[in-house]
Amino acid sequence: MRAKRAKAIRRAGRIAPPCGQGNASNRQLLGFGRKLLLIAGLMLIPISLMPEAGFGPINRVTALMVGNLLRLLPIGTVVHGNYVSVDGFSVTIIAECSAIHLFALYTAFVLAFPATRAEKWIGFAAGTAVLMALNIIRIAIVALVGRYFPHRFDLVHIYLGQLGMLVAMVVVCLLWCHWLADPGQMDRPIGFLIRFLIISSLPFLLWVPLNRLYIIIIDTLIQWLFSLVSLHLEMPHAHHLYSQTFSLIALGSLLMAAKGAGLAQRIRWAGIGFVVITLFQLAFRLCNLWITAFQMGWMNAVAQIVYNVCVYLLPAVIALLFLMQTSLQRTLCARNTPVG
Repeated sequence: MRAKRAKAIRRAGRIAPPCGQGNASNRQLLGFGRKLLLIAGLMLIPISLMPEAGFGPINRVTALMVGNLLRLLPIGTVVHGNYVSVDGFSVTIIAECSAIHLFALYTAFVLAFPATRAEKWIGFAAGTAVLMALNIIRIAIVALVGRYFPHRFDLVHIYLGQLGMLVAMVVVCLLWCHWLADPGQMDRPIGFLIRFLIISSLPFLLWVPLNRLYIIIIDTLIQWLFSLVSLHLEMPHAHHLYSQTFSLIALGSLLMAAKGAGLAQRIRWAGIGFVVITLFQLAFRLCNLWITAFQMGWMNAVAQIVYNVCVYLLPAVIALLFLMQTSLQRTLCARNTPVG
């Protein structure tokens, strides 16, 4: 075992020094965090600004693969462009369904993490393939639920589409890091996934009746702010589920599922994360207000960026940094320290 570990360290060109909570490790963590945020932002913003038509090829490929998977079952499946029909129930594959945002975040993690070029190419190729396979299975499950349990479609769509794919992306990051370094230094991916599924289930169900109230509170604050300049707004709340608000549940569950951190540390990170996400929730509602009430069509692009940051970037980046501070920090330090 020692010989294998020494060989792995030599191959990576690194040594693994003691790494605790000192200033050096904190600087490395901050450096990694800045790099991850920068790369993720540079990748996510162009994706947010690209028109839906630009994602046509990947949407059609995704639909084709979902159809091929569903045809393994004794049900009638028809694929036409980016539409998949299951016994008459149709789903439309758009950019968000293709998980292009999560592919971008995973790529940003691989590029930001200290590894050799060969290791990054392997991580990118293998991780993208795994994420794509999981996303195809996810869409197929959602389509089947829509066909046979239509009253559960929205819940399953949000849970698997947001929480499920977010944790899948984080687990793939853990799998890659698990391959790069000593497995004893980090959280086990399967254990992390199981804890997330258990921890997230009850808060998710509790949030279903509460998410509308959360939006009403945000909108009440917006109405009060506009009343200060003598503008009185009417803000209807026609939706039962506001999908962007479930990023709070995703972040909280990711933080609580991490191993090797105290409750106070988790609460501190969750509190900061919830405040930041809530500010973006507020910004997203303001964008919608400017688009609908003040006819500012150009705000659509801003709203899409804010939405993607709120739903994908913030929960993923905060959770990954938290994992780095706990179970992955020694690995990060080891791979940042050159031999000699």
